[in-house]
Amino acid sequence: MATVYNNLNLFIKEGVVKELTYGDSASRYDFDLGQHYHAVCDVCGKVVDLYYPVLEDVEKAAEQLTGFKVRGHRMEVYGVCPECQKKQK
Repeated sequence: MATVYNNLNLFIKEGVVKELTYGDSASRYDFDLGQHYHAVCDVCGKVVDLYYPVLEDVEKAAEQLTGFKVRGHRMEVYGVCPECQKKQK
């Protein structure tokens, strides 16, 4: 198992994979490095890619309001996935 994590860390360092961390302390790895967002299920933790036009204005506004040199942003929406909704009925 250590070899898998060593390879993932190498992929992260080389920019082939992006590590995503959420409040549950588990890491997830995203091979889609293009700008996109994620929908996260509150019940099962499933993460689904969500494609929406890039919010470039948010980055510009953040720079103006905070003085930060913004390198990017990430956004997640949270809710209950269709599978978990069915189980709740």
